[in-house]
Amino acid sequence: MNPRPEQYHAYLLRLWLVEWNEKWIWRVSLENIHTGKRHGFANMEALVDFLQEMGKTSQPATRSDRPDH
Repeated sequence: MNPRPEQYHAYLLRLWLVEWNEKWIWRVSLENIHTGKRHGFANMEALVDFLQEMGKTSQPATRSDRPDH
């Protein structure tokens, strides 16, 4: 089964620590493995917001849309 593009997302996740205002914080990037497009995030909360928003816009196929039915 080959899922439709809007039903399957694959990313390379990168995490690294940086010092900012005398504190260590995580920086995050996601790279789409199909397109190479990168998304950068200043913190984990921004990453979670992005993923939640992506989940709202991606709709699963209805049963009749699936090739195995």
